[in-house]
Amino acid sequence: MTTGSETGAQEAVALTRQLGLRLGRGLYQEAGLGVAIVLLGIYFTSRNGVFISLENLGDIAEQITFVGLLTVGMTFVIVSGQFDLSVGSMFGLSAIVFADALQAGWSIWLAALAGVASGAAMGTANGLLSVLLRVPVIIITLGTLSVYRGACYWISDGFPISNFPQSSALFKFGQRGLVPWPSGLDWIPDLVVALAVVALLGHLLLSSTAFGQHVYALGSNRRAAQLAGVHISRVQVAVLTMLGLTAGIAGVLGVAQAGSADPNAGSGYELDVIAAVIIGGAALTGGRGTVLASMLGIALIGEVRNGLVISGVNLYGQLIVSGTLVVAAVAVDRLVTGRGERQGSLRREVAYGVRQLTRWR
Repeated sequence: MTTGSETGAQEAVALTRQLGLRLGRGLYQEAGLGVAIVLLGIYFTSRNGVFISLENLGDIAEQITFVGLLTVGMTFVIVSGQFDLSVGSMFGLSAIVFADALQAGWSIWLAALAGVASGAAMGTANGLLSVLLRVPVIIITLGTLSVYRGACYWISDGFPISNFPQSSALFKFGQRGLVPWPSGLDWIPDLVVALAVVALLGHLLLSSTAFGQHVYALGSNRRAAQLAGVHISRVQVAVLTMLGLTAGIAGVLGVAQAGSADPNAGSGYELDVIAAVIIGGAALTGGRGTVLASMLGIALIGEVRNGLVISGVNLYGQLIVSGTLVVAAVAVDRLVTGRGERQGSLRREVAYGVRQLTRWR
């Protein structure tokens, strides 16, 4: 007879093996996405040579920056086995808080800190409510999505906020006026630097730290992770706080780029963000995914949308193609992993049947 500690050790070992297999599979996913991006680039260029111009590539990079920042945080959330639907509203409210603070006469950096902190606070609130009420995060954020959006309208009275000074370095950064790019690289938007830094930090945190391994463990097998000593509640709150933090950063930079804060900003972002992570190969049930693959996923979405616009496809066609991309990504994920899952399920059913037969002898 096995003891509880032995069972826990066995499940921890199985969890470690499972994590190794899933992390290794991510390399193939990233390579496949890279090939897909190149092939689509060739196709759209054949339709319209403007697609490959440096100016257009810079536009694509700038268009995906804010959703890309949110995608970094969402990768942690989905890898841990959760979904946050309020990310677009957190982005919008962080922007409103930042702009409102500027309008009230706060210094630029204190106002920016308030905007980023408000995003982190909203993420923490989502995590604490989920843990304390023992309700799935997706249900909690289905409610806070409306709460945070309502706060946007309440603070701004439903109108954009733009009556504040815009001469600081932060606004120059958002409007391509700060980074001294060489003449051959001046098509690159300054905001890409922020996305690159946040993505690199997220990649290192998820792939090279104990916290990152705890995130993978939580998504792979919650019970095994708990038996292995992972603080489940802390990790759950931490990943949601990280998502709120990236939403706060994106909200502040969004105001710096646009010069105003719109209470509708970020509406629908949650779909793009979740789609990018799924296209990047993250498992819907958690336990698999990388920040690099998610960045490739959002790059693919941005490339497709820009290519469709240049090719003359209307908005309705763009929505259809975007949805098809998500369905295709899920289908590929099931084809790649489904066989192993079905075999595992079959083995469990056979083992259960053998135990039942033995019991009746």
